[in-house]
Amino acid sequence: MKANIDPSFIRDNRKSQVLEIARRSLTSVGAHIVLIIFVAAVTPLRNDYPTVLIGFGGLICLNSAVRLIMGRKMPDIFDLRPVFWGRMNALLNALSAALWGGLAVVIACLYPLEWPFMFTLVINSGLGAGATSSLGPDFSLSRTFSILILVPIAVWGILNGTALGIGVGVLCIFCCFMFIRMAKDN
Repeated sequence: MKANIDPSFIRDNRKSQVLEIARRSLTSVGAHIVLIIFVAAVTPLRNDYPTVLIGFGGLICLNSAVRLIMGRKMPDIFDLRPVFWGRMNALLNALSAALWGGLAVVIACLYPLEWPFMFTLVINSGLGAGATSSLGPDFSLSRTFSILILVPIAVWGILNGTALGIGVGVLCIFCCFMFIRMAKDN
């Protein structure tokens, strides 16, 4: 027998879920901007490959700025187009993870298994771990974030073929699994 669920219950629950993620995102957005500045300041990327840094850094900062504005306005605008704003919130969070995952793979190709890559790996792992909390109200979104930020590095590591590269790949898959597991329990 299929239970009948009141559509207003689903709508109200989804609204509170999206608004809570938007509220929690305000802190993480700041972290993304600070971390890309940290990558620019600490790694040799700014001197060796400034176009890569400007491209990814600009996109990460732009995405973060849009997420910040949207997160602040979400309580006021959500009811106007709830499906649109829910999807936009999910899309911008996924884009953030994809940008960081892409940056890590590019850095891995430019500095294979050197410290700039390991530095970025630590940042991505930290962002993935933080997403289990900030995106906790929506398991699907948290899972997608973890996959997009860590699996590209895992694939690169395994394809690298060295013992260290494969180790990095397996470690990323393990971390991704653990983050997804934590998000599910959240």
